[in-house]
Amino acid sequence: MSTPRPSGLPNLPSYESAQALAEKILGIDGVAELRGGRFGEVALLYPRHKVIGLRLDDAQGHQTLEVNVAAYYGYSLTDLAQSIVAAVTDSGLCDAASIDVVVSDVVKLTQL
Repeated sequence: MSTPRPSGLPNLPSYESAQALAEKILGIDGVAELRGGRFGEVALLYPRHKVIGLRLDDAQGHQTLEVNVAAYYGYSLTDLAQSIVAAVTDSGLCDAASIDVVVSDVVKLTQL
């Protein structure tokens, strides 16, 4: 289920669906955390809530979901990105034409 938005803005999935996807992504081996970007711009915003690390963009009618994560050192980033894309696709969260996975940092297990 999605929330209707003004023209030009992507339809948001429900807060519960977005939160469930975030938890599913955090459960993937190699994902240290979801990141909100340098200024917190990577987030789905809801009344009184936000889901950090996920952002929908609807540039020129082409909906894209960005997933921004920090990865643990030693994991294959290609495999990690494929696992994240599979999790998003399986969730049916949105009708995004593309899914962009951004690995904004690689951390050692002891850094978090």
